[in-house]
Amino acid sequence: MLPDGVRLTRVSPDGEEGYPGTMCAAVSYHLCGDTLTMAYEASADRDTLCNLTNHSYFNLNGSGSVLGHTLQIGAEEFLENSAATLPTGKRLPVAGTPFLTSVRRSRSGAISGRTMCSFETAAATTTTSA
Repeated sequence: MLPDGVRLTRVSPDGEEGYPGTMCAAVSYHLCGDTLTMAYEASADRDTLCNLTNHSYFNLNGSGSVLGHTLQIGAEEFLENSAATLPTGKRLPVAGTPFLTSVRRSRSGAISGRTMCSFETAAATTTTSA
């Protein structure tokens, strides 16, 4: 436990799922006022692949719609996705796209439908409107 949240860890042993090296991964969730922050980190004892992400959606009001929530992600780029929604590795700027979330914006005015993207970021901040 953390004073303002929780830290979850996992150790992936060398060779698990065919990947080399033992990897220690962690995610920390911090709650400060109306701001939830998630921070990811990982280390391995050999060169290996690592792509930490989160697909959880939290209704911070406890009920009702999330469209009044705001989202801020400190990313300048996102990874282009193929038609099968797999990252191609090509970095694209978020400027001028619906993926621009470096400033807080309402979920109702942001990405909807089945649009998928991978953000490269250290932390995400989600808040609710009162």
